[in-house]
Amino acid sequence: MALKGASTTVDQDWLDFKALAAEGAAVVITTRSLEPLTDFGNGEVEPVIADVLVLTGAHAGEYYPRERILAAGVRSKIQTIGDSVVGRIKPYGKRAHPGLEPEHTGDLELAEKALAKLAKSEGTKKKAAAAMDESSEDPPF
Repeated sequence: MALKGASTTVDQDWLDFKALAAEGAAVVITTRSLEPLTDFGNGEVEPVIADVLVLTGAHAGEYYPRERILAAGVRSKIQTIGDSVVGRIKPYGKRAHPGLEPEHTGDLELAEKALAKLAKSEGTKKKAAAAMDESSEDPPF
């Protein structure tokens, strides 16, 4: 077994809004639910659970289902369950925290295409899983 420091791990499974803000990445965020107010150590926050699809930048095409969003500059714009909001993640305010800012020309069309492609791939995954369940009684390993 190799010994390594936590600072060297790169298998990040959470969305880094600061990295997206640094490049002004376009995203589409679909709100799934609102969690109850929780104090994480610096005041109460009502986390938003949302699906995030990155449209542009170094992380374009990455999909983060059911991401817990705590960033106030993002949460404030995605409060309606079921809505999909398109915008750019950019630094805002004196502290330059990540926020969801207005979309650029063409971002809405890009989001429509990306969501259609995602829906198609999700449908294919479900069909494949159902076919595996029906075709064999043995475990798939």
